[in-house]
Amino acid sequence: MLVRVILLPATKPDAATLRLTFVDDGIGMTQEFLADGLLKPFVRASAERGGAGLGLPITDGLVSRLGGSLSFQSELGIGTSAARR
Repeated sequence: MLVRVILLPATKPDAATLRLTFVDDGIGMTQEFLADGLLKPFVRASAERGGAGLGLPITDGLVSRLGGSLSFQSELGIGTSAARR
């Protein structure tokens, strides 16, 4: 897994934006899943992988409550990148 941390220019006085990007080389996800299922509780991209399908919905809710947002890019068979801004 690759992690990138970027400090973006401040949009307000005394405030900067931090962007964290996590990149993996896992199984990836289809564009349909990214659009329709990624942040739904209990929905998983692959039944063969473990997990309950709750990690990303919970993380998205917490990041949103703190005023941030998540974005995702993925290619099936290549991997996924997730950014928090």
